[in-house]
Amino acid sequence: MLVDASSEMQKHLTGLLWNLSSAEGLKQDLLRLALPTLTEKVLEPFTASRDDNANTGLAPEVFYNATACLRNLSASKLVNRQAMRNCRGLIDSLISYMEHCVNAGTPDNQSLENCVCILHNLTYQLESEMPALFSRINALASYTRNRKSDTGPIGCFSSQSHKLQQESGFDFPVLEESSPKGASWLFHSRALQSYLSLLSLSEREATQEACCGALQNLTASTGTVSNVLSHTIVQKLSGLKCITPLLESANPALQKSAVALIGNLSRSTRTKNLMARNALTPLVSFLKTSLMKNDISSDFDVTMATALHSANTLIRADPESAKSRIDNTLVNGLNSVSLNPALPKSSTAAGVLLHSLWSDKNIQSFLKKQGMNKKSFVNDVTSAAFKSLQVID
Repeated sequence: MLVDASSEMQKHLTGLLWNLSSAEGLKQDLLRLALPTLTEKVLEPFTASRDDNANTGLAPEVFYNATACLRNLSASKLVNRQAMRNCRGLIDSLISYMEHCVNAGTPDNQSLENCVCILHNLTYQLESEMPALFSRINALASYTRNRKSDTGPIGCFSSQSHKLQQESGFDFPVLEESSPKGASWLFHSRALQSYLSLLSLSEREATQEACCGALQNLTASTGTVSNVLSHTIVQKLSGLKCITPLLESANPALQKSAVALIGNLSRSTRTKNLMARNALTPLVSFLKTSLMKNDISSDFDVTMATALHSANTLIRADPESAKSRIDNTLVNGLNSVSLNPALPKSSTAAGVLLHSLWSDKNIQSFLKKQGMNKKSFVNDVTSAAFKSLQVID
């Protein structure tokens, strides 16, 4: 019916499906009956026409309604996400349209926002829900570890040592599928690059949040996959220049997502030093501004704690670069938050950061030259915070 209908009828039908997709009780039926039809009859032909300029006769409003319907369906249960990930042609079409918009310089249209939000939802818990997608990455990581453990002692300057260093930091984009299909697109470097591009190009905050959220989802674990994708984002795609400006956003939700992403990326041993050089300054600026706020909401507490832990990680990775970022404004703000019981997570993180700064002999020497004293960094409050973190670890 959708194919044979007039353009106006197509708009009405897809608009109706969009409305129905808001009802939780109808989502399973819509996934079973509407998802394949919308993908085959709307998304695939419409996105293909962007590539070859073919005239499909589909109005942009039809595509917008269809993607809005699928956006609602994707924001739900595991079984719904899996149905959409396994729908032939769906993810390929979404990626194709996203890349087209980036290349055409149209990053702010509403249909793109829908597409990126769908992709964001489909990346949620992707590694745990579809582990087979990452078998190549994990197999290579396992092979590399085995090679390192089987070789025995190696001289620091031997050619074999250099080779193993290269292998332990394998280049993911070289190893990924050259022609991905379906769910394999969700973590492909081309998709990561499009997300990063839209962070810089788009002025739609919902599009930016979805791109940042997708990257956050893909780097949320603490294992090999997250490390590899973090390295790809930070070093291979130079993603920090697209991510750190979001810390200055006036949108708290976007700031929160950016802070969480930076927190994920900073966990990777392969990215810490580069991040210390390129992300620490904007992160400390964010902290200085945020430390002066009177916000005691739980969201603010979580965001601040993440930012403080990330700053601590990056400062320890490159203490020399950190010195110029530490001043009385920062230290006074950290002390104030460390004493605030209304911010339980942030107060602990601030105490840990203060204690860690003084514990680093190099930084401690610098702090003394600036006229700062030990009590500002090591006291009953910060020592208790530091000990509590060690118990958790």
